[in-house]
Amino acid sequence: MDSHTGDTAGGGSEEPEAYYLPCGNRRYEPTRATESPWDRTAQHGGPPAALLAHVIDQTVEGPLRIGRISVDILGPIPLREAVVEVSVIKPGRRVHLTEARMIVDGRVAVTARTWHIATGGHPPTTGEEHTPPPPLPARPATQPFYPGLDDWGYGRSIEWRFTRGGFDSLGPPAID
Repeated sequence: MDSHTGDTAGGGSEEPEAYYLPCGNRRYEPTRATESPWDRTAQHGGPPAALLAHVIDQTVEGPLRIGRISVDILGPIPLREAVVEVSVIKPGRRVHLTEARMIVDGRVAVTARTWHIATGGHPPTTGEEHTPPPPLPARPATQPFYPGLDDWGYGRSIEWRFTRGGFDSLGPPAID
């Protein structure tokens, strides 16, 4: 869950090293890298979903891998310390269902459920050849965002470049 380098929640000019700082006792402090573009006091949904998937994955033992995850965002996710609770719903050696809840200010803000499935020999193959994506364009000097949106934590924490189209052109874009 790394981002870039140096800051905690609430601002600063450098990019944070992680999306969350563990505070112990299932508590996590979000950094600016989780900041939503729509509300500077709320989190984008991506980092909480990743945190819940990571925490769930750490609780499942044996040769199981996530086969499916569903995430429900139950409202704005405040950019404040959260508690993560995990419950096993259906234990099993071949199929395992787990739920995690992110609680902020005493309210469940996000839930995630994962089905873990037993891993076997080799993954199935389709025999199809896959065409690699086009090479990434050179990194721009500044990261462009939506018109009127100059900077936001989560947008700065990920690297994205248009391989076709862009914010200033019509038609479907492609981003890698």
